[in-house]
Amino acid sequence: MPNFWIKTVLTETGERLPLLCSADGPLFEPTLFAVSLRAKSSAANTIQQAMRSVAVLQQTLDRLGIDLNQRIQQGKYLTLNEVNQVVADAKLQAGELDKQPGLATISKPRKVLSLEQARLNKTRTRAPGEVSSNTTAIRLFYIRAYLNWHIQVRALRLDTSLAMRADILELGKLVDKAIREKTPSTTGNSKGERLGLIVEAQELLLQVIEPNHPLNPWASPHAKERNSLIVHVLLELGVRRGELLGIRTSDIRAQSQEVNIELRPDDKDDPRLYEPNGKTKDRILAVSTQLLRRIASYVQGARYDIRPARKNPFLLVASTGEPLSISGFNKLFTPLQDSTPELKMVIPHLMRHTFNDNMVEELESRS
Repeated sequence: MPNFWIKTVLTETGERLPLLCSADGPLFEPTLFAVSLRAKSSAANTIQQAMRSVAVLQQTLDRLGIDLNQRIQQGKYLTLNEVNQVVADAKLQAGELDKQPGLATISKPRKVLSLEQARLNKTRTRAPGEVSSNTTAIRLFYIRAYLNWHIQVRALRLDTSLAMRADILELGKLVDKAIREKTPSTTGNSKGERLGLIVEAQELLLQVIEPNHPLNPWASPHAKERNSLIVHVLLELGVRRGELLGIRTSDIRAQSQEVNIELRPDDKDDPRLYEPNGKTKDRILAVSTQLLRRIASYVQGARYDIRPARKNPFLLVASTGEPLSISGFNKLFTPLQDSTPELKMVIPHLMRHTFNDNMVEELESRS
C-alpha cells in the first residue's frame, strides 16, 4: 500500500472534495489547502491533481526527514539541495519514488559545463521510470502553490517579530523562484513528444474498431459498439475525456446536427464519485451525418438492450447501465493498444492531437 493516497469525499450538497490521506487519515494541512482551493471554486479534478502533486512533495519530505512546520518555527525552510530533490522526485513515476535514497546519500548536483550541455539537459528524452515533462511541470506548479500557501499561513501564526516573519516569507519566495526556474517548459513539441496519428495509423485504427473486424479487441457486443463510437467522437470532435463522459442523450440535437458540450460541476444527477468534467467553456459543436447515425445506432441498439441504461441520462454507459466511469474509460484503451503494434500508443489525449493535426491539414489544403 502506498504511503499516501487520494480519497474523494462526497458532501450532501453534491460537492466532491479530494483529500490526501495516510494510514492515520487525512493530512491536516493538505486538507486545509484543498478546502482553500474549493473556496476559490476550483473543480474537483483540479483539486485532485493538486493533491497528487502534494503527495509527491510529502513523500519526499518524509524520506528526507523534513518537518516544514518545525523549520519555519526555527526561521528556516528548504535548502537548495532539498529543492533539487523535490524537483527530481517530481519527474518520477509513483513506483520509482520509493526507491529514492535519503538526503545523506544524495550527491550534490553537478555543475553545467557549457551552454550546449544545458540545452541538451533541457531537451533530453524521458528516461525509464520518469513521467512526461508536462506532468512534471504540472506537479511542480501545484507543489509551488502549496508551499506558498503553507509558508504564508504558518508565518502569520508565528508568535514572533514582524522582521522574522518577513525573513521567513522571503525564504518562501526564494524557494518558489528556485522551483520555478527548474520547471520544464510545456510549450512546443520537442524531440520525443507524442504527436497525432499519421494517416496510415488512423486508417488502421478505424478498421480495427469496427465491431465485426477480426482484430477488434473488445469482447461484448455493447463494448464493441460503444468503444467504436468513443473513438469516432474523439477523432471528429476533439473533445476531452471528461467532456465526452459528461454528454447526455438530450445534448444530441439530431435535427440541427449539433451536440451540446456543457460543464456541470457537482451535478447531483451524476452518481459517479469521480465526476468527469471539461476544462473550457460550454459550447455547441457541429456533428456529421455519419457520426449522428453511429450515435443513434448505439442509443437505440446496444445501449437500449441494457435495461438500467434506459433511465440513465448519460450517453456512454457501462455494462451495468451506470454512467461510464473515468477508470472504465481509461481501461478500454488497453486492449486496443495490445491489438496491434501500430496502435500501442493510442490513448484518449492522442486523439486530440490527431484531431488538431487533421484540422490544420484541412485548413492548409483550402488556402
